[in-house]
Amino acid sequence: MKLTKLRTIALTGVLGVAGLGLIGAGGHAVFSASTTSNQTITAGTPGVTLSGSCYAGPCAGNPSDLYSLSPDGTTLSFTAGGPFGSSFTTGDELVTATNTGNIPLTELVFTLGNNYPLSQLATESQVCIGSTGLGTSGSFFQIYNGPLSGVPAGGWGQQGDTLTIAGSTPTSNSGPTDNYIVNVYAGPNEPTACGTSGLSTPTLNTDAEGQSIVVSATMTYQG
Repeated sequence: MKLTKLRTIALTGVLGVAGLGLIGAGGHAVFSASTTSNQTITAGTPGVTLSGSCYAGPCAGNPSDLYSLSPDGTTLSFTAGGPFGSSFTTGDELVTATNTGNIPLTELVFTLGNNYPLSQLATESQVCIGSTGLGTSGSFFQIYNGPLSGVPAGGWGQQGDTLTIAGSTPTSNSGPTDNYIVNVYAGPNEPTACGTSGLSTPTLNTDAEGQSIVVSATMTYQG
């Protein structure tokens, strides 16, 4: 899993006010006075760090070594799952984003992709995507549940919820942490946060044997 972020632009400004006066009608002396007002404007530093866990039930990776994290904290990789049979689930893998910068950030878009779009394993797998949102909402809501190959290439535009700085009071659409939940699965009766897969959910065919896919999720923020 990886996450990208957009940086801000610094703005600086100086305001000046001057006054000029003449003393005495027809006098030659000129008195003057000037004042200066100024303001220092500092661009903030955006920062987001990821962590991983299982939302409901176990994940496919070893819980003691569930994921690895890049040095900057923005790319999270869950432990590889499998080898699986024709019916499987990775479990509901939960990625939590925490604002570690000093400015609030606005959600822009959530995207999900895989690097083997034409493989049989990718076209025969399903995916459940959801979140419990920011702030005080707390309850699971489903973003998508269906074929992995049917995930929109452009992702899902977010509603402008705000990832606030640490210590801020959460509201219904803002808070210092955000999250998303992804479960890749195939076959009937597999439990996911989106519900138990039904009888119409097919198992993998033999043409998917031995194949591997890497599914990646990205949440982009702007501040």
